[in-house]
Amino acid sequence: MLPGNGKLIIMNAVLPEAAERSKSSQYVSRLDNTMLMQPAGKERTAKEFEFLTQAAGFSNFRVACVARGIWAVMESFK
Repeated sequence: MLPGNGKLIIMNAVLPEAAERSKSSQYVSRLDNTMLMQPAGKERTAKEFEFLTQAAGFSNFRVACVARGIWAVMESFK
């Protein structure tokens, strides 16, 4: 159980909000297509991660850093 002042850390690939032609964007789009083979699998945008964390009762969502254009470390607080 996460304490009342706990922090959720998410490390995941993040889709861009709009389609891009960069290599990193193409790579994460291929990851998303691969995830679709899993039941309910998909990659998400940062806004979708924010919505999920808020729906789970977290607040103050932020993207702490992004590496190689797609891999993000995100934080949200209980």
